[in-house]
Amino acid sequence: MSLMRIVRRRRIRHIVLIIAILTCWQPIAMAQAMESPLRPIPAGLHYPPPPETPALVWYSYTAEAGDTLATVGRQFGLTADCIRQANRLGTDTLEAGQVLDIPGYEVWTCWAAEGERLRQVASRYGVRADWLVECNALDYGHAFREGDRVAVPYLGNHAHMVRGQYYRPGKGAQPDVWIGKIIWPVWGRISQGHHADHRAIDIAAPKGRAVVAPRSGVVTTMRWDERGFLGLYIIIEHEHAHVTLETLYAHVNDPRVVVGSVVKEGDVIAYVSDTGRATGDHLHFEVRVDGQRLDPMLFLVGEVGR
Repeated sequence: MSLMRIVRRRRIRHIVLIIAILTCWQPIAMAQAMESPLRPIPAGLHYPPPPETPALVWYSYTAEAGDTLATVGRQFGLTADCIRQANRLGTDTLEAGQVLDIPGYEVWTCWAAEGERLRQVASRYGVRADWLVECNALDYGHAFREGDRVAVPYLGNHAHMVRGQYYRPGKGAQPDVWIGKIIWPVWGRISQGHHADHRAIDIAAPKGRAVVAPRSGVVTTMRWDERGFLGLYIIIEHEHAHVTLETLYAHVNDPRVVVGSVVKEGDVIAYVSDTGRATGDHLHFEVRVDGQRLDPMLFLVGEVGR
């Protein structure tokens, strides 16, 4: 037998062996990939029991002629998206007599998969598990059934957290002026807070996530930053009897408003992007009172989801 024939046979055997190894390894790798990242609770570790009643109370509302999700939301201090998700609606139009489930405060509603654990839902939405425990009155190891409704505290909102209440100090004998409350313009996490060199907060969120008006007002500005820093930005002026109150949204894209547009709290105005000088997708958010850029955390509801 020639040397070349021996080498050729050895190559064939090696190829067959490699194919056999790959054939056996693939199901094992797939099974490992399909395994849940959730690890069992270590023996001896005990979590506190869930509250007897959930922090979130649900109400029932019967729609009247002319109602929309936006008008209903304003009655309860909620965004239209919150009510849409809670009721699995595909449109903002409501029929007279239609019954809606209304959460007591702003939440993100999802429906769990069969056997999904509470901690998995928390991981999916990037929130703390104890928020779900408190909100839904469930224990940490709870396993959901297919289609179970889960209320995820929106931006860290909790029942015991009140809306922002910032007062501008009065001058001399003038009384303090209450500026009021605003909701979070986007769901995400704070990637940079307000400080001397950054008179705003940056909220990191995926590109394409909706940015909403945190309070009713009129769009006064929408332009590209000539310096190139803010990219495309929008300014909304909000009604106030004693001060000029404005909010600014930068690095956005695909605007849904124009200068002069009248917006209501919760209306989509644009989408998260990275226009201008941005290290990643996020919203640069400012609150201005009489031209002074104040810390938005003084006005916002609760705590942003982290």
